[in-house]
Amino acid sequence: MPLRRIEEVTLEQPWRLLVRPELVGDEGYELIYRSANGLRWDPGQKVFYASEPERWAHAELLQHLVRTLADEFGTTLQVTSSTRWVNTSGELLAELGASVSGGAPDV
Repeated sequence: MPLRRIEEVTLEQPWRLLVRPELVGDEGYELIYRSANGLRWDPGQKVFYASEPERWAHAELLQHLVRTLADEFGTTLQVTSSTRWVNTSGELLAELGASVSGGAPDV
C-alpha cells in the first residue's frame, strides 16, 4: 500500500480541519466524494476536508480520512516529524497525532 506523508494539518475555523497529503505530480483525490463518506477534496488548495465538519471531533475526522484512503484508494496516510501543524493548540496537536500515528508528533 503506497505511503503518503501528511504534509500539513490546518484548523481553519473552529470545526474545519484541512489535511494536505504529500502528492506526486498532478495527483489528486477528486473522486473521494463517490464513496459517500462525508469527505471532500479541494483541488485548488490540494487538501481534504469534511463536507459537514461538525459531524466529527477532529481526531475522529482524521481517523476517518486515514481509513477511507486505505479502503478506497489503497493509500496509507502518515503523520511524520515534518508534518506542519497550523492553528492547532498543543492539546489538539497531541490528540491528532495520537489518532493517526499511535503517538504524539514532535513539536
